[in-house]
Amino acid sequence: MRPSLFVIIFAAALMIRLTNIALLGASPDALLVEDARLYWDSATALMAQGYDSVETVVRLLVNSERAPGYILFLAGLRELFGDSFGAILIVQSILDSLSCILIATIGAAVPSSLAPRLALVSGLIAAATPNLVIHSGMILSDTLFLFLFAVTLAAGARFLQNGSPRWATIAALSLGLAIVTRTLVLPLPLLMAPIAFAAPLMKGRRMAACIGISIMFMGISLAPATYIMKRHYSDFGAFTLSSQNGAHLAGWLAPLVRRAHDGTPRDQGAAFLDKKIQTRMKMDGVDEFSLNKFERSRAISAYAMEELATYPLMAFVKAWGAGVAVNLGAPASLLDPRVRALPHSSFDRTGGGGVFGQISAFITAAAPAFVTIALASFAGMALISLLQVYGLVRLFQMALWPSVLATLCIGYFLLVNGPIGSPKYRLPFEPVLILLTGLALVDLYGRVFGARSR
Repeated sequence: MRPSLFVIIFAAALMIRLTNIALLGASPDALLVEDARLYWDSATALMAQGYDSVETVVRLLVNSERAPGYILFLAGLRELFGDSFGAILIVQSILDSLSCILIATIGAAVPSSLAPRLALVSGLIAAATPNLVIHSGMILSDTLFLFLFAVTLAAGARFLQNGSPRWATIAALSLGLAIVTRTLVLPLPLLMAPIAFAAPLMKGRRMAACIGISIMFMGISLAPATYIMKRHYSDFGAFTLSSQNGAHLAGWLAPLVRRAHDGTPRDQGAAFLDKKIQTRMKMDGVDEFSLNKFERSRAISAYAMEELATYPLMAFVKAWGAGVAVNLGAPASLLDPRVRALPHSSFDRTGGGGVFGQISAFITAAAPAFVTIALASFAGMALISLLQVYGLVRLFQMALWPSVLATLCIGYFLLVNGPIGSPKYRLPFEPVLILLTGLALVDLYGRVFGARSR
């Protein structure tokens, strides 16, 4: 792929993102919402402490409530540019534009005669994809994580082509940083190790070299997370990467399974379960305030698992099905701050039993302008989803192993996200969806105009 095409993709992506920032504004009330405030405050605490030693920096990062990658990134930008939201979002826009180039390079690595056109089309689709554009304009970890994971995918694609240890090393380094930015990819080094072994083996490398590459891949990619987990064990007696398991199970997973079972809105189910857990702790003589955050997480997790055990299998099937439907089909435009400012209820707090009943109740309670945007966006997502299915079918016909890996990538994130649904949870595998969309468009274009020319 010619360098000039990379420049075109980067320029288009950056122009769209900077325009979005200019129209969005940069007020604290608009940007520091939900998790953004927590990231900002954690970065503030890190900056106030100073950087006198690696030990003190790591200790504060380890004790934060979120994975440390984005906190350190945000603190570094604030040290360089001050508390300028505009500067931070511009840097994120540049990073996201580079992600678009990385997606194009993955397209160029697809074993097909369509690869040159697929690279350009996929890069331009990525440049205009609302999910990427919107999140690059937020003080959240998503843009940094997507860039790191896109590096992993791009290096992995090159590794599949030649089995070179250099590309395996780059993929491992970026995956290791991605893990400490978003913990949901922690299992991937072990799941990807067989690929790190098989790819060079299929290229004719010796067995010992293949074993060495796979061990090296796991070691490098797990090193940052292992260091943090070791510190957690030293400070709290818990060899784990996060203390959020309890909050995840009791605040999200169990209430969402209950919603699938009896239609109770998620926030109401979470509040009910929280009271139930508090009562159980008192009955069991557990002093919640004497526990450290990891002990508290373990205790809450145990009670939440007991709650989950009371629901039938069908409730889990429906909950995961609803999560898959939302993660694949929900339009990212509904996350845009300007759209969210229109009068509407919270989708998460809407009841209705199944996902379609929930969508119906959600739309009924929203303002006409919001409904218009939502319906148009859902129609667009339906068309894009059809293109992605077509693209996956064509990929299976052209290249078996890349299509299997693409399917496994999508399936992994749908599985680990479970019933928690939002376009932001689609971001990790959005590059794969973009490539499938691009493949469908390039293939259909060739079929239609090729037939006309004949």
